[in-house]
Amino acid sequence: MMTTATASKVAYSSDSGPNASVSGGDRREKQSDGTVVVSSPTSESAANLNPELSSLRESIIKSLQRDVNILAEVTSDRGRGVSGLNPQLATVLLQDLAKTLLRCFADPFEKSRELAIKIIAGFTPLVSDIIPSLPYTLPVLSLRLAQPDIVEPSEELRLLLIITLVELVEKAGPYFAPGVDETAKILHKTLQDPFADVKKESCRLIIVLCNHCPEQVKHHVQPLCKSLSGSLLHRHSAVRVLSIKALQSLALVDAGSAFHEDAGTISNLRSLTLDKAPAVREQLYSTLTTWLLQLPDRYSLGYKILPFIFSGLSDEAEKLATACWVHLDNIGKLYEEEWESRVKDELDLTTGVNNANLQPHRPRVGARRLTQDNVQKIVNKLLEGMQDWSPDLRAKSTATLASFLVFAEENITGYIGTILPVLYKLASADDAIVIIEILKCAETLGRFVKPSLYTSILLSHLANQSESTSAARIGLLRILHRLLFGTAAALIFVTDTERNTKTPAHSVASALVSVSSDSHVGVLREVALTALTYDAGGAATQAGGMAVDSASIGKRAVGEEGYLLFATLVTLSSGWTELQSFTSSAFSLLSHSHGHESGSSALIPMYFDTLLGQLRQNISDWGRFSSEVRVLDALLDRAGELVGTRLKEVVSVVIEAAGQDDKDIEVRAAVLETLLKLLNRPNDPLNSANTLSEFSSHLVDGVLLPTATWKPGRKLSRLRLLSIQSLVRLLEGPHREGHFESNGIGWIPSSTVESWLAESHRYLPVTLGALDEDEISLRMAGLTALRLLLEGCCARPTVRMHAFNFKQIYPELLKRLDDAADDVRVAACTVVISMTRAIAVWHIQMDAHCHSGIRGPEEAAVDGDSVPDAYVETRLDNVHWSAMLRGVVVHTDDSNPMVQDAALNAVQAVCKMAPVEAVHTIDVSLYRNVNQLRVVMGMI
Repeated sequence: MMTTATASKVAYSSDSGPNASVSGGDRREKQSDGTVVVSSPTSESAANLNPELSSLRESIIKSLQRDVNILAEVTSDRGRGVSGLNPQLATVLLQDLAKTLLRCFADPFEKSRELAIKIIAGFTPLVSDIIPSLPYTLPVLSLRLAQPDIVEPSEELRLLLIITLVELVEKAGPYFAPGVDETAKILHKTLQDPFADVKKESCRLIIVLCNHCPEQVKHHVQPLCKSLSGSLLHRHSAVRVLSIKALQSLALVDAGSAFHEDAGTISNLRSLTLDKAPAVREQLYSTLTTWLLQLPDRYSLGYKILPFIFSGLSDEAEKLATACWVHLDNIGKLYEEEWESRVKDELDLTTGVNNANLQPHRPRVGARRLTQDNVQKIVNKLLEGMQDWSPDLRAKSTATLASFLVFAEENITGYIGTILPVLYKLASADDAIVIIEILKCAETLGRFVKPSLYTSILLSHLANQSESTSAARIGLLRILHRLLFGTAAALIFVTDTERNTKTPAHSVASALVSVSSDSHVGVLREVALTALTYDAGGAATQAGGMAVDSASIGKRAVGEEGYLLFATLVTLSSGWTELQSFTSSAFSLLSHSHGHESGSSALIPMYFDTLLGQLRQNISDWGRFSSEVRVLDALLDRAGELVGTRLKEVVSVVIEAAGQDDKDIEVRAAVLETLLKLLNRPNDPLNSANTLSEFSSHLVDGVLLPTATWKPGRKLSRLRLLSIQSLVRLLEGPHREGHFESNGIGWIPSSTVESWLAESHRYLPVTLGALDEDEISLRMAGLTALRLLLEGCCARPTVRMHAFNFKQIYPELLKRLDDAADDVRVAACTVVISMTRAIAVWHIQMDAHCHSGIRGPEEAAVDGDSVPDAYVETRLDNVHWSAMLRGVVVHTDDSNPMVQDAALNAVQAVCKMAPVEAVHTIDVSLYRNVNQLRVVMGMI
C-alpha cells in the first residue's frame, strides 16, 4: 500500500486512472473469458479487520462477483449491478472497487453515472485515508469536468462531481497539494459552467483549496481571479456572494496577483459597488475590510481597496453605510497600533473628554492618516470613474469622492485644480442622478478647501467661458454655488493676503455681476442660487459642526461687495419670471444683512445712484442683446417713488437711450415701455417729488415726438405707438384726484402747450400723422392725444389757440369718420365735439384780445408774427363749417347704431357753433335718419 508520505509527493494527472496498467497491488484479475475476479485483500486496512469483519467482507465480495462482471462488460445492463451496492457496508471496499466505479463515470446511462458518483462520494467521508484513491479519482474528475467542451451533459451530475471534489480536498487537507494543478484546470471550466449551483460549488472549492494548500494555489491566483469574473457578475446574488468569498481567499493567498491589472479584480469590484442586492454589497464591504486587516502588504494596496469602502459610506442601505463606518474605524484603529509613531501627536490632540464636543463626526486619526497616505492615487482612480460612460458609475464614483474628502480633509487642497474641471463638466450634463451627487461632492469640497483658492481657480475659468456654451457656464456656477454653501461663513469674508488683496466674497460678487448679463435662463438661475447662498453667508454650519450666525457674517457684505451683489440681483430680477422666487429671497437676506427689514426697498436708496450711473456710462454701447436695458427697467421698477427724486437723471437716460435714431429699435422700444409703465403706475412714481411737469417738455421734445414721427419701417410702428401712448399719459396727468396741475394740461405746462400750437411746431403734424397709421391702436392713441389737447385747452383758457390749428385738425377727423374700424369712427366723432368746444373757447379769446379782426404790432409780436398788422382770423370761414357739417352728417345714416349716435352728437355740436351754415348745408330730407336730424335742427 502507498503510504501517506509517499502519496503527498505524487502528482495526480489524467495519465493515471482506471484504464492504466494494473500494479502489483491490484485486487482484480481479468480472465481470458472476460470475467473479472476479485482477489483476496492485500491492503493494510483489510489486514487490520477483526475476524468477524473480515468474514463479512469476504461474503460481500463473493455476493458482488456477478455485479462486478456486469460492470466490466460494455454491453451489459450496468444499472442493475450498481444498484446492488450498499455504500455503508462497502466502505472498506473503496480500494477494491474504485477503478470499476470510476470507469462508470463515463457510462452512457445517466443512472449508472449517478449511482457510481454517489458511491464514490459516500466512501469519501468514511475512509480513514483518502490519499491512495486520489491518483485514480482526480484524473477521472478532470476528464469529466476540465475538457474544452462539456463532457457530462447532466447539470445535476456535474454538480455531484464538483461536490465530490470538494469533499476529497477537505478529506485530504494539506496532502491534496499535488492535485492543486489539476484542480485548477477543473476550476477554470466549472467557473464558466452554465449551471449556477456548479459555480457556487466551484467557489467553495477555491475557498477550501486556499485554506489547505495556499502555497500551491499561489501560482494560480491571477488566472483564477480572471475566471471568477463571470461569477462575480452572475445574475444570481447567491453566486455573487460566494464568488466574493472565493476572491477574498485568493487575495489572502497572493494579493499582488489578485490585484494585478490582468486579473480584472478592480473592475469587478467597481461593478459590485453598484450591485442591487444588499447581501452582495454587505459581503463586498466585509471582504474589503478583511483584506485591509489581514493582508501582509495591506498598506501598499490601500489605494486600490479604500475607495470601495468609501463607496459604502454612501450606500442606500443605512445599515450598510453604518457598517462601513465601523469597518473604517477598525482599520484606523489597527493603523494607529502599527504606526503609533506617525499618529502619536494627533492622537494626543484628539483624545480627551472634550473631543466628542469638538468634532463628533470626524473620522478617527488612523483612518484619516491611511487615507492621506494614498490621496494622489485614490483621486486619480475616482476621477477616472467619474468620467466613465455609465451614469450609475459616474454617480457612484462622485459619491465615493465626497466620502473620501471627509477623510482626506485639507490634504485635498493640492488636487483642487484637477478635481474642479471634472466637476464642471459633470455638473453641466443632464443626468439628474449624477448632478445630485456632484453638488453634494462640491459642498463637501467647500468644507476643506479655502475659498480664496477655489474662487481664484473657478472664477478664472468662468472669465474664460465667455465664448463657451451655456451648459459649461451652468456647470461652473453650480459648482461655485455648492462650494460656497459648504464653506464656513466666516472664511468667505476673510482676505487671503498670500493670494489676493480682496476677499473671496468680493471676487464672487464681481463675477456674478458679469455673468448676470447672460441671456440663458439656466445660467441666470444658477447665478440666482449662488447669490442666495452668498447672501446667507455660506453654510449654516462649519466643517466641525459649530453653528454660525449668518446674519452677523452677512453684515460684512456692505459697501462695495453689497453693491456688487445688489447689481447682480437687480439684473437677475430683470429677466425671467422663474427667477423671481430666488431673487426675492436673496434680496431679503441682503437687506437683512444691511440691518433692514426684508425686501429690496431699503437697499434702493443706498445703491440706486451708483447703479444708474454705471448703466449710463456705456449707454452708447447698448444693443438688442444688452442686459442693461432690462436692468434699467428692473431698477426703476423697484425704485418706486425714489425715481421722482432722481427724475433729472432718469429723463437724461431715457432721452439718450430712446431718442437716438441710430440705436437699435429693440433698445428704444424697451426704454419706452419702461417709461410708459412708470407713467401708468397708480401712485405716479415719476411725480413723487412734483417735478414731472418741469421735465415733461424734455421728454416730449427729446424722445416722444422724434420717435412718433413717421419713418419707413415695419418695426418703427411699435415705437410710434409707445410714444403716442406715453404722450397721452402725460396729457392725462395724475391718477389720484386732487393732484391735477393747475398751470397746464396734465403734466404739460401751459407754456409748452402754447408752443405746440405754434404753426412751426411739429406736435400737431405728428399726432395727426398717427391717424393715418395701419394699426388701429395707434390711430386710437392719436385721436386720444388730440382730444386731451383740445379738452385741456378748453379747461385752460390762458392757452392761446389759432385758426390754423383747427384747419389742420378737422380734415383729418373727417377722414377718420370713414375709417374701417367703427371704434375709430366713434372716437373721431368725440374729438369733433371736443374741437367745437375748443373753438368756442377760442372765440372768447379772440373777442377779448382782438378788435375788428386787426391786431396791433404788440399783439402780432406776442404771437410770433414777423409782419405787424397782419390779418388774424377770429372766426372760421363758412366754407370750413360747411365742410365739417357735410362730412359728419352723412354718417348719421350709418348701419352701426353707435356710429349713428356719435355722428348725431357731433352734428349737434357743430350746428351749435354754426347754425346758419347748418340750415343752408343740411337737407334733412336727403337722409334716412330724418327724425333725429329734425330734432337736432330744431334745437338750433
